[in-house]
Amino acid sequence: MFLKTFKPRNSSLRWKRKILILQKFNYFNKFYINLKNNSGRSRNSSILLKSKSNIKNFKYFFYDDKRTWSTLLGVIIGLKLNNINNLIGLVKFSNGSLSTIKVANGLSIGNYVKSTYFPLKLYKISLLGFRVFLKLLKQNMIFFDLGKYGNKNKYIKSSGTFSQVLQINKELNLILIKLPSGKKKYITFDYLCTLGRNSNIFKKFLTIGKSGTNRNKGKNVIVRGVAMNPVDHPHGGRTKTNKPEVSPWGWVTKHSH
Repeated sequence: MFLKTFKPRNSSLRWKRKILILQKFNYFNKFYINLKNNSGRSRNSSILLKSKSNIKNFKYFFYDDKRTWSTLLGVIIGLKLNNINNLIGLVKFSNGSLSTIKVANGLSIGNYVKSTYFPLKLYKISLLGFRVFLKLLKQNMIFFDLGKYGNKNKYIKSSGTFSQVLQINKELNLILIKLPSGKKKYITFDYLCTLGRNSNIFKKFLTIGKSGTNRNKGKNVIVRGVAMNPVDHPHGGRTKTNKPEVSPWGWVTKHSH
């Protein structure tokens, strides 16, 4: 994986930056499913999501986010970037089954990954990318993709982010971690995490070059309500006051805590 720059043959390529992977993704079509793209509209063609538009070759991509169905040892045989710019690896387990998981930074084709619920001292090979419980970690270790067993990941999911273990309290079954935002938080031992740092650390250097790149991904431009006319939005026509902010249909968009 590396960051590619382009020759400025036109204005859209002058500042464009793109991430490239040297190896293609194997068994590419096995984890895609064709579904109808409604472009953010209902059956009556009314707008439900203003930020959605039509997208070419619309497909859903599936990958194992929980990593709890198998504890077998697997090897990475392929890599690919998904739509949210996370590095996805194709893993072949010891029983011959295939799966797709989110890869930790530093892993490449040929590395081993595993979901283990036993003490880490039993394994002398590289533990980077292993899925373990928080109670198995030691102080100052880093991890990402934090979530409860059987549920989706809740914390530390963005590209290049990681969290660190600050303090372990075995009497109360609590662990103090430092989130990427700098906030410190107590978490129970029944959470799962992936060892290492999240992949694709070059995402912050990306430049799409032109708005057509996002339009091809199905992202539509969002116009501010205060820039519209009163017939188009409640905020339009210089009518915005101290009233709560609402959506184009008059729903309150902010809630007090």
